[in-house]
Amino acid sequence: MPKSLTNNRIHRVFNLHKVMRDMKPHSAAELAAALNGLEPATNERLIKEDIEFLRSMGAKIPRGSKHKGYQYQKPFSFVSAADDIDFTDVNDVLSYLEQIHSRFPRLEALGIEQVFFAVMGQLKPKEKNLLKPVQFHEVEYQGYHFIGDFYRYIKKGKPILVKYQPFGMEKRDYLFVPQLLREYNHRWYAIGTSSTRENPQIFALDRVISVDPAFDVDFPKKLIPNLPRLYRDVLGVSIESERPTLIVIRIAKPRADYVRTKKWHHSQKVIENKETSILFSWYLWPNRELQAKILEFLPYIEVVEPPELRDWLIETLKESLDLMIANSKSQKQGNNLFI
Repeated sequence: MPKSLTNNRIHRVFNLHKVMRDMKPHSAAELAAALNGLEPATNERLIKEDIEFLRSMGAKIPRGSKHKGYQYQKPFSFVSAADDIDFTDVNDVLSYLEQIHSRFPRLEALGIEQVFFAVMGQLKPKEKNLLKPVQFHEVEYQGYHFIGDFYRYIKKGKPILVKYQPFGMEKRDYLFVPQLLREYNHRWYAIGTSSTRENPQIFALDRVISVDPAFDVDFPKKLIPNLPRLYRDVLGVSIESERPTLIVIRIAKPRADYVRTKKWHHSQKVIENKETSILFSWYLWPNRELQAKILEFLPYIEVVEPPELRDWLIETLKESLDLMIANSKSQKQGNNLFI
C-alpha cells in the first residue's frame, strides 16, 4: 500500500467508505464505477489499494474477496478505529483528525497537519454539515503549545533543560530526557529520565515554563528501559508503589454499569455480575489517580483488594467525616476551617 496520502486519495477513501456502508458485496469494477462520478479516473487498481488502506485502519474486509466482492464484515467507523491505528504504518488518520487537531495544535510535529487541512478542504459544502452534530469535549489547557517541542525531543533522544514550576512552589531547572507523551483527564504529561532520580520523572505540561536543548550536557543516567510498556499498567501517570497489583472493587448498580460500559483501564475484567452489583478487577500500580476514581463512585463502592487500598479508603472517609464535623461546629461559632 502506498505510504503517502494525496488529496485525491483522501477524498476517494471517504467516498468508498460511503458506498461500502451498505454492508453488501461490491466488485472492484462496481466500486470504481460508483466512484467515477465523484472521482474521475478511478480504476480497479486504485480501488484495491484503497481497500488495503481501509484494512490497515482496522476495517474487517475479508481476504479473497475479488470474485465475491468486497464488503465490510461488520460496521466500520473511522472514529472508533482511530484509537488502534499505528500512525507509522498508516501514515495519517482521516476523520479522526478533527479531534486530534483540537488536542494537538502543533501537528507539524506529527507530520499530519497538511493532511488534516486536505481532508477538511476536500469535503464538499453539503458534507461539512455532517460534522456539526459531532462534538468533542474541549478544555482550555495552557500546556498544549509544548506538545510539539517534547515530541521532537523524544525523537532525538537527547537531554533537554526543563524549567518547571509545581503549584505553590518555586521555579526549578531539570535536566531531563523525555521518552513518552501521555494524556490523562484532558492534561498532557511528558515522562522520561531525570538526572536526579531513579523512577520516571513526570512533568505536567501546564506547569512547564520553558524547554531548551541541552544536547552537549553529560547526562549521567541511563534511560528507563521500555517506558511505554511500563505505563500500560498505569491509570493516569503516577507510579507511587513498588509494583503493580491486582485491584478488586465492588460497585453497586446502576453506578457499576457506567464502569462496565466505560472501562477505567484496558486490564478491567468483570469477576461477578450480580443483580445489585458488579465485582471488577484491574491489574494496576496503586496511585492517586486510582484513588480519585474510587472517591468518584462513593458511596456505591467497596474496595475488596488489596488490604492497603481498603485501609486507605476507610481512613480517608474517617478523616473527611471528622473534618466536616469540626467545620460544622466552627461555622456555628462564626468560623470556617476552609477559609
